[in-house]
Amino acid sequence: MTEAAERQRYITAAKGYIGTPYHHMGMIKGAGVDCATLLICAARDAGLPGGDCVLDYYAPHWHLHRNSQKYLSIIHRFCKPVDYWPPRPGDIVLWQFGRSYSHSAIVIDWPTIIHAYVGRPVGIEDADRNMKLQFIIEDRDASKPRPRMVVSHWG
Repeated sequence: MTEAAERQRYITAAKGYIGTPYHHMGMIKGAGVDCATLLICAARDAGLPGGDCVLDYYAPHWHLHRNSQKYLSIIHRFCKPVDYWPPRPGDIVLWQFGRSYSHSAIVIDWPTIIHAYVGRPVGIEDADRNMKLQFIIEDRDASKPRPRMVVSHWG
């Protein structure tokens, strides 16, 4: 199978979770996933590395109180950082919230992404129009760009 076909299979698997409620550490289509478990479930469903990843418990707001890159350590088990922009279909974009990288989305065709976000079901949106992803709005200076990075199964 070609890389392009694998990327499309990953995106298609992720789209199968659209409408699934946000549930911290959930891994059940239609019942609940979070932004990390969506990546893992879609990889599992697409037959990609990372689909068998077992997560240790993580508190819902760990990223607000710790500098450790716990989320990145999970993602780096099955993806590698890449240094190109814009991200390609099937790549994963990560954003820093709080003190560390703690949110991610699968790229459909940049800036269109699919992700699970607290309080909302899995959905598709334009990352460039999402102010929470673009800027550090929890800071007094809401014009500061939010740090982000790209990783890929195909890095």
